[in-house]
Amino acid sequence: MDKKRLDFRLEQEMVRPAVAWLHSLNLLIKREFHTPWGVCDMVGLRFNEAKVQERLSLGQRSSIGSALRIMLLQQIPDCCAHRSVTLGRLEQKFDGILTADELGSEINWLVKGKFVYRTRNGSLQKRNGWAPIQERIVALELKLSRVEDAFSQALSNLALADQSYIGLPAIAAGRLLSNKRSHQLWRAGVGIVSISADSCRVILPSNRRNILVDPLIQMHCGERFWRTRPRGTRLRDN
Repeated sequence: MDKKRLDFRLEQEMVRPAVAWLHSLNLLIKREFHTPWGVCDMVGLRFNEAKVQERLSLGQRSSIGSALRIMLLQQIPDCCAHRSVTLGRLEQKFDGILTADELGSEINWLVKGKFVYRTRNGSLQKRNGWAPIQERIVALELKLSRVEDAFSQALSNLALADQSYIGLPAIAAGRLLSNKRSHQLWRAGVGIVSISADSCRVILPSNRRNILVDPLIQMHCGERFWRTRPRGTRLRDN
């Protein structure tokens, strides 16, 4: 390894090896991924191909869209559960969030997209069986230093990702691993990736512990990847 490139002057210089690492995990990548708590430098996702095919077999080719629409869909019972919900009941649940006209418009979109259908008595059921659509989500925060800021963001990312990492230059990563701060990361479930000019290496695995994934946020993440899902080719980084 070229010793003079063990460190970086700019965070941007770490992007290329970080992208290569995520690609090596067979993940599709989005950069500067907006979350409710801030912008994550990189999020990688791998679809479950069997579930992708199941979704496509239902004719559900569109991305569901907004988090609010996903929230609405989650309030509609699955047809396999042999239950349904009336429009009136949904109006009660979304009172103050959506007007009756807005709710009707969202329901019509879901019906047209084949995510929901109306039963004979007019109540609603969803056609699912594929959620969650992804196999794995990995979040990566790149920092030259400022480990505390990176840790706070990476900790929040565990509401979205199955694994959440801080990516640091190799020297800084090694120092972090050798001090007591690494135990704090380990207890929280946040991992460390050591980044050099030509490679990345996990030196502390991410292992979710006490933080529960948010199903709404994770599903919204999957839908954002679905919107730009490749058709037999790898998704472009964006």
